[in-house]
Amino acid sequence: MNIRLRRFYIYVVIVALALLLNGSGFAASAAADCTAPECVYLPLVSNPMPVRVFETKRHNSRMSTLRVTGEVITTSDRPVYEVTVEVRVYDHSGRLLGSSPGITALAATLPDQLNPFDVTTNVDDDGSIGSYEVVITQWSLESEQVYRPATAVITGMEYIYSGTWVYAEARNDESQTLADVYEVVWSLNQNDYSPVSAQPIAACLAPGEMVAFTRFIRGTWGGGDAPIQVAAQGVLSPCTP
Repeated sequence: MNIRLRRFYIYVVIVALALLLNGSGFAASAAADCTAPECVYLPLVSNPMPVRVFETKRHNSRMSTLRVTGEVITTSDRPVYEVTVEVRVYDHSGRLLGSSPGITALAATLPDQLNPFDVTTNVDDDGSIGSYEVVITQWSLESEQVYRPATAVITGMEYIYSGTWVYAEARNDESQTLADVYEVVWSLNQNDYSPVSAQPIAACLAPGEMVAFTRFIRGTWGGGDAPIQVAAQGVLSPCTP
Protein backbone atom coordinates (compact mmCIF):
# COMPACT_ATOMS: atom_id res chain seq x y z
CA MET A 1 0.00 0.00 0.00
CA ASN A 2 1.48 3.37 -0.97
CA ILE A 3 1.87 6.24 1.46
CA ARG A 4 -0.86 8.42 -0.09
CA LEU A 5 -3.48 5.65 0.14
CA ARG A 6 -2.55 4.86 3.74
CA ARG A 7 -2.89 8.53 4.69
CA PHE A 8 -6.32 8.58 3.05
CA TYR A 9 -7.54 5.63 5.17
CA ILE A 10 -6.21 7.25 8.34
CA TYR A 11 -8.04 10.46 7.46
CA VAL A 12 -11.30 8.58 6.90
CA VAL A 13 -11.00 6.84 10.30
CA ILE A 14 -10.31 10.14 12.09
CA VAL A 15 -13.30 11.84 10.46
CA ALA A 16 -15.58 8.90 11.31
CA LEU A 17 -14.51 8.97 14.98
CA ALA A 18 -15.04 12.73 15.16
CA LEU A 19 -18.54 12.43 13.72
CA LEU A 20 -19.40 9.59 16.13
CA LEU A 21 -18.24 11.47 19.22
CA ASN A 22 -19.95 14.66 18.13
CA GLY A 23 -23.18 12.80 17.46
CA SER A 24 -23.13 11.17 20.90
CA GLY A 25 -22.56 14.50 22.60
CA PHE A 26 -25.35 16.09 20.64
CA ALA A 27 -27.76 13.28 21.52
CA ALA A 28 -26.89 13.51 25.20
CA SER A 29 -27.29 17.28 25.15
CA ALA A 30 -30.61 17.03 23.33
CA ALA A 31 -31.89 14.44 25.79
CA ALA A 32 -30.83 16.59 28.74
CA ASP A 33 -32.61 19.64 27.31
CA CYS A 34 -35.78 17.77 26.36
CA THR A 35 -38.66 18.50 28.76
CA ALA A 36 -41.48 17.11 26.65
CA PRO A 37 -43.68 14.39 28.24
CA GLU A 38 -42.19 11.72 26.00
CA CYS A 39 -38.72 12.51 27.43
CA VAL A 40 -39.76 12.03 31.07
CA TYR A 41 -39.17 8.57 32.50
CA LEU A 42 -40.76 7.22 35.68
CA PRO A 43 -38.70 5.15 38.14
CA LEU A 44 -39.28 1.40 38.12
CA VAL A 45 -40.85 0.16 41.36
CA SER A 46 -39.93 -3.50 41.59
CA ASN A 47 -41.48 -4.40 44.97
CA PRO A 48 -44.57 -2.31 45.76
CA MET A 49 -46.19 -2.85 49.15
CA PRO A 50 -48.99 -5.45 49.03
CA VAL A 51 -51.24 -3.34 51.27
CA ARG A 52 -51.83 0.39 51.74
CA VAL A 53 -53.75 2.79 53.96
CA PHE A 54 -57.05 3.61 52.28
CA GLU A 55 -58.51 6.34 54.51
CA THR A 56 -58.09 7.78 58.02
CA LYS A 57 -59.99 10.09 60.35
CA ARG A 58 -58.80 12.04 63.39
CA HIS A 59 -60.60 12.08 66.77
CA ASN A 60 -60.17 13.24 70.35
CA SER A 61 -60.24 10.25 72.71
CA ARG A 62 -61.90 10.07 76.13
CA MET A 63 -58.44 10.67 77.62
CA SER A 64 -58.04 13.81 75.46
CA THR A 65 -55.34 12.18 73.35
CA LEU A 66 -55.23 11.80 69.59
CA ARG A 67 -57.17 8.81 68.28
CA VAL A 68 -57.16 7.70 64.63
CA THR A 69 -59.56 5.37 62.87
CA GLY A 70 -58.86 4.12 59.38
CA GLU A 71 -58.89 1.34 56.81
CA VAL A 72 -56.33 -0.62 54.81
CA ILE A 73 -56.77 -2.35 51.46
CA THR A 74 -54.66 -4.69 49.35
CA THR A 75 -52.86 -3.44 46.25
CA SER A 76 -53.10 -6.74 44.35
CA ASP A 77 -55.23 -9.88 44.18
CA ARG A 78 -53.27 -11.53 47.01
CA PRO A 79 -54.49 -11.65 50.62
CA VAL A 80 -52.33 -9.98 53.26
CA TYR A 81 -52.20 -11.14 56.88
CA GLU A 82 -51.33 -9.68 60.29
CA VAL A 83 -51.14 -6.06 59.17
CA THR A 84 -49.69 -3.69 61.77
CA VAL A 85 -50.02 0.08 61.44
CA GLU A 86 -48.28 2.88 63.32
CA VAL A 87 -49.68 6.35 63.93
CA ARG A 88 -46.90 8.97 64.01
CA VAL A 89 -47.77 12.37 65.45
CA TYR A 90 -45.87 15.60 64.69
CA ASP A 91 -45.96 19.14 66.04
CA HIS A 92 -46.38 22.24 63.89
CA SER A 93 -42.64 22.26 63.14
CA GLY A 94 -42.65 18.67 61.92
CA ARG A 95 -40.98 17.22 65.01
CA LEU A 96 -42.11 13.79 66.17
CA LEU A 97 -44.23 13.95 69.33
CA GLY A 98 -44.90 10.23 69.62
CA SER A 99 -46.05 7.09 67.86
CA SER A 100 -48.45 4.26 68.65
CA PRO A 101 -48.97 0.87 66.95
CA GLY A 102 -52.21 -0.87 66.13
CA ILE A 103 -53.56 -3.87 64.24
CA THR A 104 -56.43 -4.37 61.84
CA ALA A 105 -59.76 -5.66 63.10
CA LEU A 106 -59.82 -8.71 60.83
CA ALA A 107 -57.00 -11.24 60.66
CA ALA A 108 -56.79 -11.16 56.86
CA THR A 109 -56.96 -8.20 54.50
CA LEU A 110 -58.64 -9.78 51.48
CA PRO A 111 -58.79 -8.35 47.94
CA ASP A 112 -61.68 -5.88 47.52
CA GLN A 113 -62.42 -5.95 51.27
CA LEU A 114 -61.59 -2.99 53.51
CA ASN A 115 -60.06 -3.85 56.88
CA PRO A 116 -60.51 -1.19 59.60
CA PHE A 117 -58.24 -0.23 62.51
CA ASP A 118 -58.53 1.95 65.60
CA VAL A 119 -55.47 3.45 67.33
CA THR A 120 -55.49 5.64 70.45
CA THR A 121 -52.16 7.41 70.90
CA ASN A 122 -50.51 8.73 74.05
CA VAL A 123 -50.09 12.23 72.58
CA ASP A 124 -52.32 14.90 74.14
CA ASP A 125 -54.66 16.49 71.61
CA ASP A 126 -54.20 19.96 73.10
CA GLY A 127 -53.39 22.08 70.06
CA SER A 128 -49.73 21.10 69.87
CA ILE A 129 -50.37 18.56 67.11
CA GLY A 130 -49.60 19.81 63.64
CA SER A 131 -50.08 16.62 61.63
CA TYR A 132 -50.09 12.86 61.77
CA GLU A 133 -49.46 9.98 59.41
CA VAL A 134 -50.36 6.30 59.42
CA VAL A 135 -47.61 3.95 58.26
CA ILE A 136 -47.89 0.22 57.66
CA THR A 137 -44.95 -1.33 59.48
CA GLN A 138 -45.57 -5.09 59.30
CA TRP A 139 -47.51 -7.60 57.25
CA SER A 140 -47.30 -11.18 56.04
CA LEU A 141 -48.13 -12.86 52.75
CA GLU A 142 -48.20 -16.32 54.32
CA SER A 143 -50.85 -18.00 56.46
CA GLU A 144 -51.46 -21.55 57.59
CA GLN A 145 -55.19 -20.94 57.13
CA VAL A 146 -57.09 -20.03 53.97
CA TYR A 147 -59.37 -17.05 54.58
CA ARG A 148 -62.38 -16.23 52.43
CA PRO A 149 -64.87 -13.36 52.64
CA ALA A 150 -68.45 -13.96 53.68
CA THR A 151 -70.93 -11.78 51.81
CA ALA A 152 -72.03 -9.22 54.41
CA VAL A 153 -74.82 -6.65 54.01
CA ILE A 154 -76.56 -4.16 56.30
CA THR A 155 -80.29 -4.86 56.34
CA GLY A 156 -81.37 -1.98 58.57
CA MET A 157 -80.33 0.77 60.99
CA GLU A 158 -82.04 2.36 63.97
CA TYR A 159 -80.82 5.71 65.27
CA ILE A 160 -81.06 6.69 68.94
CA TYR A 161 -79.58 9.57 70.92
CA SER A 162 -76.23 7.85 71.63
CA GLY A 163 -75.58 6.04 68.36
CA THR A 164 -76.91 3.54 65.83
CA TRP A 165 -78.20 -0.01 66.03
CA VAL A 166 -77.00 -1.86 62.95
CA TYR A 167 -78.76 -5.00 61.67
CA ALA A 168 -76.76 -7.12 59.24
CA GLU A 169 -76.40 -10.54 57.64
CA ALA A 170 -73.45 -12.62 56.45
CA ARG A 171 -73.74 -15.46 53.92
CA ASN A 172 -71.26 -18.12 52.88
CA ASP A 173 -71.05 -17.99 49.07
CA GLU A 174 -68.13 -20.42 48.92
CA SER A 175 -68.48 -24.04 47.78
CA GLN A 176 -66.98 -25.23 51.09
CA THR A 177 -67.78 -24.64 54.74
CA LEU A 178 -66.43 -21.55 56.48
CA ALA A 179 -65.21 -21.94 60.06
CA ASP A 180 -64.56 -19.26 62.69
CA VAL A 181 -66.55 -16.55 60.92
CA TYR A 182 -65.98 -13.02 62.24
CA GLU A 183 -67.67 -9.74 61.37
CA VAL A 184 -66.78 -6.11 61.90
CA VAL A 185 -69.21 -3.20 61.71
CA TRP A 186 -67.65 0.23 61.74
CA SER A 187 -67.72 3.88 60.82
CA LEU A 188 -64.67 6.11 60.81
CA ASN A 189 -66.79 8.52 62.88
CA GLN A 190 -67.49 6.19 65.81
CA ASN A 191 -66.11 7.17 69.21
CA ASP A 192 -63.97 5.08 71.52
CA TYR A 193 -66.90 3.99 73.69
CA SER A 194 -67.36 1.37 70.96
CA PRO A 195 -63.89 0.81 69.46
CA VAL A 196 -63.51 -0.84 66.07
CA SER A 197 -63.19 -4.57 66.66
CA ALA A 198 -64.19 -7.87 65.06
CA GLN A 199 -66.70 -10.21 66.73
CA PRO A 200 -67.41 -13.93 66.13
CA ILE A 201 -70.80 -14.70 64.57
CA ALA A 202 -70.58 -18.37 63.59
CA ALA A 203 -68.38 -21.34 64.41
CA CYS A 204 -69.34 -22.90 61.08
CA LEU A 205 -71.31 -21.76 58.02
CA ALA A 206 -72.35 -24.26 55.36
CA PRO A 207 -72.31 -23.19 51.69
CA GLY A 208 -75.27 -20.87 51.12
CA GLU A 209 -76.01 -20.57 54.86
CA MET A 210 -76.71 -17.12 56.32
CA VAL A 211 -76.36 -15.72 59.83
CA ALA A 212 -77.93 -12.50 61.14
CA PHE A 213 -76.30 -10.25 63.75
CA THR A 214 -76.76 -6.88 65.45
CA ARG A 215 -74.18 -4.31 66.51
CA PHE A 216 -74.45 -0.96 68.29
CA ILE A 217 -72.12 1.83 67.13
CA ARG A 218 -71.75 4.72 69.57
CA GLY A 219 -71.14 8.27 68.51
CA THR A 220 -72.40 7.99 64.96
CA TRP A 221 -75.84 8.32 63.42
CA GLY A 222 -75.83 6.66 60.04
CA GLY A 223 -72.18 7.55 59.59
CA GLY A 224 -72.56 11.09 58.20
CA ASP A 225 -69.52 11.74 56.00
CA ALA A 226 -68.16 8.30 57.01
CA PRO A 227 -70.90 5.73 56.33
CA ILE A 228 -71.37 2.64 58.46
CA GLN A 229 -69.85 -0.41 56.78
CA VAL A 230 -69.71 -4.15 57.40
CA ALA A 231 -67.31 -6.94 56.46
CA ALA A 232 -67.04 -10.61 57.37
CA GLN A 233 -64.64 -13.48 56.75
CA GLY A 234 -63.94 -17.03 57.78
CA VAL A 235 -61.53 -19.90 57.28
CA LEU A 236 -62.02 -22.59 54.63
CA SER A 237 -62.11 -25.68 56.81
CA PRO A 238 -64.23 -28.81 57.30
CA CYS A 239 -66.71 -28.20 60.11
CA THR A 240 -70.23 -29.17 61.18
CA PRO A 241 -72.82 -26.37 61.10
